[in-house]
Amino acid sequence: MAGLDRILETITEQGDEEISKILFEADGKAQRLSEQLLTQAQKEYDETVSAAVKKAERNIESAHSSAKSISSRQVLALKTGLIEEVTDKAVNKILSMDNEEYFSLMYGLMASHMHPGRGVIVFNERDAGRLPDDFLKKADSLKEGCSLEVADRRADISGGFILIYGEIEENCSLEALREEKRDEIRDEAARLLFGKGEE
Repeated sequence: MAGLDRILETITEQGDEEISKILFEADGKAQRLSEQLLTQAQKEYDETVSAAVKKAERNIESAHSSAKSISSRQVLALKTGLIEEVTDKAVNKILSMDNEEYFSLMYGLMASHMHPGRGVIVFNERDAGRLPDDFLKKADSLKEGCSLEVADRRADISGGFILIYGEIEENCSLEALREEKRDEIRDEAARLLFGKGEE
């Protein structure tokens, strides 16, 4: 029996090592994907903003003395439009990922929003139908003391998920994340534009 126990212990240790390795690689991949998407979105945003600002600056040079306040509003309007364009592109890029890339990104997102205890995760119809076979196993190992079950109901979202812990809901849908990012950029743009005007 002692020999059998040693064999079982060895198999368990190897399985744990393999799971740890897979999770480590998935976490690294999710981080890299997230960084690549953010870098690409920031690059596209910077390039487009740079071109738009140059155009606005040319308009300012030929404007009257009151053009400064008008041009600030124009730049803000341009940036607002660009924010919509860039964030829409980022969401479309995520939605076009293959299953492996998409769920690697979702694991990273889940890890940063999970709470201690057992929660419920709600997907849209499309994502619920393509969950990896080992989804719950990986999800439960993302954060110590946290576990999830997949809800029977479906969310009316394009992608991402909603986490539910009792009365608390965490909206991690792509729409919510896009809106959060838009608000951050809008606030920063307004602060820079109107802050300069008040000096």
